[in-house]
Amino acid sequence: FSGGIIGDASGNNNNAVRYSATNWPWPTSGVFGSQAALFGTNSVTGVSSYGSFAAITNWNGIASLNAGTWSAWVWYQTAKGAYTWSTILDGGSGRGPNGWSWGCLDSTSTLFTVWDSSAVSHIAIAFPDDFSGKPQNNLHHYAVTWDGSTFTGYYDGTAFQTNTLAGITSLSIQSPYHWLALGCKHFGQPPQAGDLGLLSGWMGGAIDEL
Repeated sequence: FSGGIIGDASGNNNNAVRYSATNWPWPTSGVFGSQAALFGTNSVTGVSSYGSFAAITNWNGIASLNAGTWSAWVWYQTAKGAYTWSTILDGGSGRGPNGWSWGCLDSTSTLFTVWDSSAVSHIAIAFPDDFSGKPQNNLHHYAVTWDGSTFTGYYDGTAFQTNTLAGITSLSIQSPYHWLALGCKHFGQPPQAGDLGLLSGWMGGAIDEL
């Protein structure tokens, strides 16, 4: 969190950077003794509100994928505004073909949603969590792998679902303003729009080891 940067430990410099002095996640205890990012929002039920977020503007190695793995420890904390649009990472929000979004999409369970070449949405993976009916008390591990054909979902280290979707040949970050949204959905807006209430899908809870 030093200097408004959440550093990328992979060495690819896909750092998450601060675009808002007031809507920035704050550090909390991580799963392995490191610092996790704690996100909050001023609304539990409303979609258009304010929340903490970060922007990944360097797309090196992740702009367009023919296969990939998404992995994070996540805690949906009701007291911090976890609700049915809470977002882990957003690379599309339906703003173009081959986009993707990871988090809740009007659901109390975590989804990995993709858009095909015709910009039609598909739920690739539906996680077996329910932060409304079964509030979380700690971080859980969420992961999705995609080999270019089949999606596999993992929850707390256990594979629970596979799904092959026809027409999904690549996944790309779909943003006219060139950023991957951490803790919110960008909906085709620039990261500066976070202070104007124009972003949405605010994360309520913590994200670690993304």
